[in-house]
Amino acid sequence: MVMFNYIKQYDDRMKKLFMILMSAALFVCCSDDKEDTGGVVGNQEISLSTEALVLDMNGKTSGGSSNTVTITSSAEWRLAGDVSWCTPSVAKGNNGTTVTFTAATNETGENREVNLYFICGNAARKLTIKQFPEEVVEFKNIGDSYTMAAAGGRMTIMVKTNLDTSTSETSEDWINLYRIGDPSSSEQWIQFVVDANSTFYDREATITMFKGTTLEKKIKVIQSKFIGVIIEGPKSYEFGVDGGTVSVKATGSIDFKSILAANSAWIKAVETSSTGTDIITKTFDITCEAGKWTRTGAVGFVALSGSTTAVTISISQVDPNPELFTIPDATFAKRLVALKHITEKDNKYYMNYSGYIATSLSITGNTYSSIQSLEGLERFVNLTSFTNEDNLVRKVDVSKNTKIRSLSLNYFPLEELIMGDINVTSFTANNYLYAYYDNTKRSKSFTVSSSKLKTITINHTSNATNDEVEWVDITECPALTSLSCNRNSGKLKSIYVTQAQKDAYDAGKLSIITNVNFDKSTGVIVK
Repeated sequence: MVMFNYIKQYDDRMKKLFMILMSAALFVCCSDDKEDTGGVVGNQEISLSTEALVLDMNGKTSGGSSNTVTITSSAEWRLAGDVSWCTPSVAKGNNGTTVTFTAATNETGENREVNLYFICGNAARKLTIKQFPEEVVEFKNIGDSYTMAAAGGRMTIMVKTNLDTSTSETSEDWINLYRIGDPSSSEQWIQFVVDANSTFYDREATITMFKGTTLEKKIKVIQSKFIGVIIEGPKSYEFGVDGGTVSVKATGSIDFKSILAANSAWIKAVETSSTGTDIITKTFDITCEAGKWTRTGAVGFVALSGSTTAVTISISQVDPNPELFTIPDATFAKRLVALKHITEKDNKYYMNYSGYIATSLSITGNTYSSIQSLEGLERFVNLTSFTNEDNLVRKVDVSKNTKIRSLSLNYFPLEELIMGDINVTSFTANNYLYAYYDNTKRSKSFTVSSSKLKTITINHTSNATNDEVEWVDITECPALTSLSCNRNSGKLKSIYVTQAQKDAYDAGKLSIITNVNFDKSTGVIVK
């Protein structure tokens, strides 16, 4: 008995001595290389397929994997550490060797843990093995059933366990399981992702967690039905310049109707049939009329009792051979492209439908201050208002924009304004015949032509240094009754008129207002 105790004590001392020597060896190996080099210390290298095994009370691995570790090493390796309750299949090996650990049933009533070391020359890796004394499952904030909206979403469950959570399953494929975090941890987040319900019926599924164990738990998930309209087939159609018709079938859990999006007057949606009461199916003939414009529109389907669009079909029409034209000023073209009024093709441009129907256009601000030409403006035939400011343009021709009724032209060196027959009877540009962002660019003269203009106001009564206008020509304005040209710089010398305008001026029927320094007797000149 004494001899047995002595041998046991000797064995214990030898184990302790071995662990001390092992720790010292590891310390020496690592002390020369302070940084983590991925398992390389000195001239050797070793790594493990996993650095932790978590076992249940029966010695099975938590997380769904086997009780194995595969070693990758640059040379022969050996295993060190206390393996009294967890036995390796081999204690040494070479690169690619797989070690299987067998653990006895944990009947201690307590968690147990051991650190083992795989050593390759002067490199080492640690493997931690934990074993629980019993099967543990502790759910946090979980009920027996959940209700999910038709749009779907996520359900996240926190569970404290040493069991394999991958044994959880769902009865329907519209719920998917994802594990969050380290599967070897005793506290795990399990997430169930519920797909959107695209059916018109409530649906139900069962989640079974820890299936086949004594701790199995079932959770019922009820998802609300989809309320709205579903389109059968494509949600977009493209037509050529000749247009065409397509039949579209739509089904809804609500009674619904079709509506056209803005700027879609060239599309028609006619309901041709309707069946059902709770679940309603309707067909529509959607017609794209012929047209030479590249354009896009949409047909929406909304509930009869509301205005929210449930679903939309996109309709586009493309001219494969559109009329191409040039816009010399690249900055002006950039503005029109940004507005989606024109599209570039082969270094030229073609008109989009949005440009064709555009009723207003504004070119203003520092971004477009370098614009010098507005050529291309004539293609916007439906404009009713046009604004141009803050650039270097000297000529504005709106004679072909016959629908314009509002014209705002300020802060650029305008010298020629061609209005033609547009129905605008008054024009004003006070103090503004120079570039806002570069006041060295100033108008030297001002010529205007219009069959409808009655009054023109181009006064300049502030900051005379910005005024360089020397003459004004109104000979192409036969309806004019008033010209206010009070320019305080004193540089204005001539106002050119027709003989009829001179006669009207002499008779007091044409008012010409100027700076007091302007000599009307010699300055009002018949051209």
